[in-house]
Amino acid sequence: MGAPAVLPATITFPDGVTHLRSGQVAQLLGVQPRRVAQWQMNGLITASLVTLGGHRRFTAADVQAFLREARPAAALTPRDIVSCRAWNGGRPVRIAAVTHTRRWGVYVRWQDVAAHQHAMDVLVARTLWVRCLSHGHAGAA
Repeated sequence: MGAPAVLPATITFPDGVTHLRSGQVAQLLGVQPRRVAQWQMNGLITASLVTLGGHRRFTAADVQAFLREARPAAALTPRDIVSCRAWNGGRPVRIAAVTHTRRWGVYVRWQDVAAHQHAMDVLVARTLWVRCLSHGHAGAA
């Protein structure tokens, strides 16, 4: 199961609970637990606590920040500045173009923000999520 078509705008933690496990966050968001783990590995959602055993624990603020800042690659617009571990080693990139195709999905052309290198084209799955660092023309050179 991939990412849902629409993530909820907000979530409600159970009464008296301050931290949730990955599986509990996944259930609240309507995705598989593995998806939450992938988002965490890609830097999209940050766990406030990692146990000695390496298990992630998320606060309401962690999940709300994810819901506010993360968006699917298909929803990107030119000049957005985003971060994705799979692109440019996680360093910020500026979106140059997003092309939707019926057969192949979404092509994203991006350029390294710091190095101003040439643009790179990537074919992405419709469920690839990225962290927005800037929207529109803000901070764009």
